[in-house]
Amino acid sequence: MTEREFYISIIPDVAEMIVYLKKIPEEGQEQIKQEMMAACKDRPGALKFIEKLWIVIESCLNNDIAA
Repeated sequence: MTEREFYISIIPDVAEMIVYLKKIPEEGQEQIKQEMMAACKDRPGALKFIEKLWIVIESCLNNDIAA
């Protein structure tokens, strides 16, 4: 499975996570992000993917605020 195929397969889960993150304060959002990053610190490939994923997540959260 390619990274793209994997990303497409988890879109429903990412959407659920974004809905959840919109309901909590920014401090909570940042804590979740840091915990996810820390969980991947020993796996460079996973960490790189999580970093990309958070670019998308934060873009969605920021777009909602701007709207």
